Amino acid sequence: MEFDGYDLRTRMDMMATGMPILSMSAWPYSLQDMEQATHIDDLPTGDYFTVNLDGKQMGVGGINTWNRDAEALTQYRLMPNHPYHYAFFVSYYNEK
Repeated sequence: MEFDGYDLRTRMDMMATGMPILSMSAWPYSLQDMEQATHIDDLPTGDYFTVNLDGKQMGVGGINTWNRDAEALTQYRLMPNHPYHYAFFVSYYNEK
């Protein structure tokens, strides 16, 4: 996985390469901000991004997502006793 992002203060670019390919997301707020917010309007605007690099994600492939007890299909679940391994390299560079 490769992506370009930037730091708001220094305009520095960032690249992450995963082995195997990783899942990625970036939020303009922290995980704590998201957990405390009850509505999107409660999220503060900041001068940083939280970048998440995930080896795997569970939740794709549900049949009844409207149900509180809904689960992903077996082939899309992450098993708790299964060892998962991934590695990634993050590099920063500044083009001037």
